[in-house]
Amino acid sequence: MHEGALNRLRPVPHSRFRLFVLHHAGGSHLGYRGWVRHFPEDWEICLLDAPGRVRSAHEPPLRDADALAERMHEVICPELDRPFGLFGHSMGALVAYELTLRLTSAGTPPVWLGASAWSPAPGPERAAPRHLVSADRLRETIARMGGTPGAPWTTPTCGPSSNPWSAPTCNWWTPGAPTRGPRP
Repeated sequence: MHEGALNRLRPVPHSRFRLFVLHHAGGSHLGYRGWVRHFPEDWEICLLDAPGRVRSAHEPPLRDADALAERMHEVICPELDRPFGLFGHSMGALVAYELTLRLTSAGTPPVWLGASAWSPAPGPERAAPRHLVSADRLRETIARMGGTPGAPWTTPTCGPSSNPWSAPTCNWWTPGAPTRGPRP
């Protein structure tokens, strides 16, 4: 079942816990569909899509982490009637963190925040953000990470700078200091 940006593959009307999952830059909820079966039966897993992705493709992509956190806040607010948590990977972790700051300020903090491949602590990415380098340098950096065969990253017309799905989020995805509030 899906409701725009919120996707429930296994609705659990009387769940004891609700987990909201936020995808990485250029991704969508589709990458997390297989995870649902690994959670307890009495948990409801809600996979979120950023604007411009899959079930939210009709919405224009957002180019700012704060704006995306605000949009996701609007999406999940009606669903905060039980204990809940947030999990995000990479860009999704940044958004989950920003969303946690908003929810905490509003008096409805999550009981758990999971973040992978991102940290609010200062690190090398702050000194030399990858998304600010030239398209050639970005392709070289991504190719060195592995995981994707070399051909897409060696062709100037391929890769994040030419991909309409990843380019809008690569433009703003800067692992930086939290925008406001104390750490959750």
